[in-house]
Amino acid sequence: MKTIKIGLLGLGNIGTGTYKTLEMNRSEIESTLNAKVEIVKILERDTERDRGITVPKEKFTSDPDEIFQDPEIDIVIELLPESAPNTVNSFLYAASHGYLDHHAIERIVPGNWVDMSYTAFGHKEMQYLIPNEFALNPDVTPLDSHPGCVCMGGYGDAGLASCEFFFPLRDCPDHKGIYPVFGKVISGMEEILRIAKVPTVPVDFPIPDVEVNRPVEPEILDHVELELFGESYPEPVRVENPRLPKCWPK
Repeated sequence: MKTIKIGLLGLGNIGTGTYKTLEMNRSEIESTLNAKVEIVKILERDTERDRGITVPKEKFTSDPDEIFQDPEIDIVIELLPESAPNTVNSFLYAASHGYLDHHAIERIVPGNWVDMSYTAFGHKEMQYLIPNEFALNPDVTPLDSHPGCVCMGGYGDAGLASCEFFFPLRDCPDHKGIYPVFGKVISGMEEILRIAKVPTVPVDFPIPDVEVNRPVEPEILDHVELELFGESYPEPVRVENPRLPKCWPK
């Protein structure tokens, strides 16, 4: 059975909650994923603080490179709130509530992108749209979209998706100013490229002229762990009375 290796960036409230959830529900999580799950490293300066959990000291590190350069940890991304503030706020809202966890990747377009979801990650709470980032924040300059970026998808004039992020596999100059770059891959691009090449099958899609292929064997986004370094972020600005896309579950 495959083992999914996890690195936690911090052991604050979110990190501690993640650790507790994994330990308390390990059998169920591993059965769902058909894989063992192991937290291998935790980036944390204060290793003595009482968090109500027992963590082996060898799992702690104060060196970020022990996580970023560990080949057993799949993907680490850095968010770019200065380049797409509202998009980052929406991603953080989804991730901090656990709405991105234990989700099977839904769309791969070989040579173009790996798209995490087209169903709002299956959660009613994420069925909202956010405005075009650069109409909302005209002083922000959009970044170029290329491999190594993390971008937010969208639905044309209706607005951007709440949390349907994707990894481009090629330069996408036509995306600039439309699908904002809100993060960059610090480590794990090899894992994204591996996922991009897995066998897929086409999916009937309710929106015309959109290619959708799902992996034959599920590729699971197990958990998104956040390290906010003491910063706080507001809830995202949402589109009022949005036209929700046809591909979202009723």
